Amino acid sequence: MIFRFQRRPGGWFRSTMWVGFASIGATRLAAHLLLAANSVFAADPVVHGEHATGGPPRRMAVLMDGCGTVNFQAETQNGLAAKYFDQGLAQLHGFWYLEAERSFLSAAAEDSQMAIAYWGVAMANREKAAAAREAIDEAKKRLGDKTPDRERRLVQAADRWLLTEKEIEDREAEDERQKTLGKKALANSKEKRRETDKRRWRRYLDDLESLALDFPDDIELKSILVRDLWAANGAGVPIQSHLAIDAILDQIFKVAPDHPAHHFRIHLWDHKRPAMAEASAHACGPAAPAIAHMWHMPGHIFWRLKRYDDAAWQQEASARVDHQWLHQSGRLPAEIHNFAHNNEWLTRSLIRVGRVGDAVALAKNLISMPRHPELNSIDRRGTYSYGRDRLIDVLTAYELWDRLEAELGGPYLDPTEHPQAADRYRAAIAVARARGGIANESKERTEADLAAAGKLLKAMRLKRIDRLKEKIQAPAGEAKRELEGQLKSADRQIAWVRAAIASRNDQPDEVGQHAKKAGLDVATTSLWMADAGDLEGGIKKLQAAMKNDGTRVRYRAILADLLIRADREDEALEHLTVLRTLAGNADLETPMLAKLKPAMVRAGFPDDWRTPKDADRPRTLDSLGPLTWSPPKMPAWGAKDATGKAVFGEEFRGRPTLILFYLGAGCLHCVEQLHAFNDQVDRFKSAGIDVIAISTEDVETLRSGLDDYEKKLEIPLLSRGDDDIFEAFGCWDEFSGEALHGTFFVTADGKMRFWDIGAEPMMDVDFVLAEAKRQMAIGSTQVQKIALAE
Repeated sequence: MIFRFQRRPGGWFRSTMWVGFASIGATRLAAHLLLAANSVFAADPVVHGEHATGGPPRRMAVLMDGCGTVNFQAETQNGLAAKYFDQGLAQLHGFWYLEAERSFLSAAAEDSQMAIAYWGVAMANREKAAAAREAIDEAKKRLGDKTPDRERRLVQAADRWLLTEKEIEDREAEDERQKTLGKKALANSKEKRRETDKRRWRRYLDDLESLALDFPDDIELKSILVRDLWAANGAGVPIQSHLAIDAILDQIFKVAPDHPAHHFRIHLWDHKRPAMAEASAHACGPAAPAIAHMWHMPGHIFWRLKRYDDAAWQQEASARVDHQWLHQSGRLPAEIHNFAHNNEWLTRSLIRVGRVGDAVALAKNLISMPRHPELNSIDRRGTYSYGRDRLIDVLTAYELWDRLEAELGGPYLDPTEHPQAADRYRAAIAVARARGGIANESKERTEADLAAAGKLLKAMRLKRIDRLKEKIQAPAGEAKRELEGQLKSADRQIAWVRAAIASRNDQPDEVGQHAKKAGLDVATTSLWMADAGDLEGGIKKLQAAMKNDGTRVRYRAILADLLIRADREDEALEHLTVLRTLAGNADLETPMLAKLKPAMVRAGFPDDWRTPKDADRPRTLDSLGPLTWSPPKMPAWGAKDATGKAVFGEEFRGRPTLILFYLGAGCLHCVEQLHAFNDQVDRFKSAGIDVIAISTEDVETLRSGLDDYEKKLEIPLLSRGDDDIFEAFGCWDEFSGEALHGTFFVTADGKMRFWDIGAEPMMDVDFVLAEAKRQMAIGSTQVQKIALAE
């Protein structure tokens, strides 16, 4: 497998809603791309991949099936450029900015005077002001007498809409100043900017509407208009008529029933009246099956319609498409727009339909994915932090307390120093202790558990709340807001613990009070109230909630159980009957559902009482890709040591290995990296990890360079030899033909479980070592379903 992936720092090519690896500052266009036969923009020659400091995976796009039917008919004599452009526009419609950008760049590489291709690059970077401005400036340079009117006007509309370079600089300075502003000044500053943006948006929408009116048969112009009428709503320009926009979409679908614009109809009605987009929710994924986000968005509609099984199906389809693409491309999961959000939402949907084992497996899979200090850490809402939260969510929702206690302190829920995550971690321990005694008959065990929970609660209140209240008096601005957020989070976690303890101390009113502050759902609150002695109160509370949402498996199962406990089995039967279909794909061995089996049998239902509803699906999920992500295998490789002896990757299988790809002794950053890791090599060895470095140099240059290092290196240095090892690992820029820096951690089974590639080498030695140890502890990321009945 040939991997192509690239670190994305700030500046050029940083796609919309996409966070890059190491932020090393904005760069300008001329510093990014070489003037070559297939160059995109003219630039001065640069070395060591510096032009790629803001770049995407620097490779030509691949024409792929399944991106949607789009026919823009861009003006070009190059047929391949036209295909790349149509593919890019389809990907843009699906918010797949990463690939859209590459497709537009590839169109420009085929036809360097294709102005509309640069417009596409700008649209793929529309929320990255500097990148979009640079691209549209390049588009303007290529406008000529032969440029079609609609393409010229699209470029001009974008030029009038996007910020100028001076406006960008002014905003950057204002952003720095805002960090010290108080709440009132900050609000005033934001409102002023918002008014300016609204004026820009209104002018831009007028330009697009004029285009659509002048070209009434052009459905691609209408698709762009519809998307931006919706997008402007988020910028404060309200939609005047949803039905009017929907009518434009009808015009598009009359010509092209499977157009990717189904995606825009979902966004249009998502928060307004989701049932209006149900037809598009069914059509969206099949309209562009290779784009994961096109499967994800229908999940919004079905979730709001409280059809959680359908929502889960859509989100699972999205996850599988992403996993398939990751397998083919070799990119990090956290590099994909919307990936973490889709998978965490899928986990929440699985909880609602009772697929507990899959929810646990998916949450643990998210945790196991490679972390990165700038991309996927506990501070960011990425796969790592989402996975931790969702693992706690599913285990507490289904009251799997022993399982939760077993996970806490393990490789998936390890202790952390992050303030909010640490609060949740400590609270989970206390809640597991307080609630875990329910299944135990020993009074001594129950009292001991409650005592332990109470002690943890007291420690949290003294050590967190009191100290935070003291700290919060001094700072101002951003620091004060951060502490206020920590205090609010700590209060919620403490309320969660207090509600759990009250549920065991016959204090139903206390349960209700603290549960509200903790943000617990109605099902948990009702169950804990019943356990505290107010069985009827718990039943009434849950019955009231189910008038608005009666399709969650937990809600129905808990209500049926409470009614049985109240000797109202005839009433419970109604809910048990509905539950058979609701829980059609649920895990019956979950204790919360297993306890209902005797009542189901008494009602005459079989041991496996589920009756899954027939599903009208366009395809099987397995055909889209795997449910969970798995780390790629290390490519086969060969190199040579300083004596010319051949060294092969197979020699390192069976031993965890850190591989540093560097650009030779002439690269000062590379030398700094080698010395940084060399100084800590004993720590890696103590952890059982080999460290090697592979250079772009030939054997002779490598050998002579070894004498120039300031001190003897303990890390073995290898020459790439005649092998395309840098390409095999993806440390390669196809546009310029240059090698890039790379850092890879490979476990004993030959799987790559962390990597970083880009114009600058990874220098955070402590992080790399910590992540390597974590990955070794986790082991296989192919998490199996847990034994729920234990």
